Amino acid sequence: TYSARTHEERTLFISKGVEVALVCASTYDVGDAYMFDMLSELSQASTLVQASIVIQQGDSAQDWSQHYSRLLRLRFVRLLHRCYKTLAQNHEALDDAIKQAWSAYTPYGNRWVVASSQADYWVMTESKSLNGVSMLVRYDLLSGELLVNGMPVDQAPPDYHTQPLYKTLFGTATVEVMPATVKGFRFSTKRSFEEHEVQLGMLHKKDSLLVQALYDDEVIEIVP
Repeated sequence: TYSARTHEERTLFISKGVEVALVCASTYDVGDAYMFDMLSELSQASTLVQASIVIQQGDSAQDWSQHYSRLLRLRFVRLLHRCYKTLAQNHEALDDAIKQAWSAYTPYGNRWVVASSQADYWVMTESKSLNGVSMLVRYDLLSGELLVNGMPVDQAPPDYHTQPLYKTLFGTATVEVMPATVKGFRFSTKRSFEEHEVQLGMLHKKDSLLVQALYDDEVIEIVP
């Protein structure tokens, strides 16, 4: 696989990803009977939610001045307004899609619930962390915005990128992070690496990177 080496390359990759996700979402833009039938299936509904997350997270990188892109975007928005109430009821599909978007996500406690009658397009649930503390997960069915404890997906701060250990582990790959699910760490990587969920933290007294990798019940830690 090829990883983006510059900001410009990363922006281009994200833009192309948004285009693919828009085309994917457009395949759901059919008559109501067919659409609701598709969205009753876990894999189909999960794919639409995953595409929505990609589109929302890459929105700022996309050139919406092109007529074709704008048209796909408007049709995508219309589609979500047609089907968001159906998606809100498919809890297994939401779990599957969020797990694909955030590898550390572990459904916990209550199932997905609507935030309020006034904001019925926002749904919420909890994710279990290894230290037993639950994390609030919010998802906007009309925009694809995913928040964990109120925070969106982002990149780790520069003081993480400059660590020799960080460069050894990730090279030039772009690592997107969410809030950590393990006490003592600050971030968890959005996606898994070699099937491992990865937690990142910083030992500020030594200005050294802390890393934990989890696969099933096996935990590997790198400490200074």
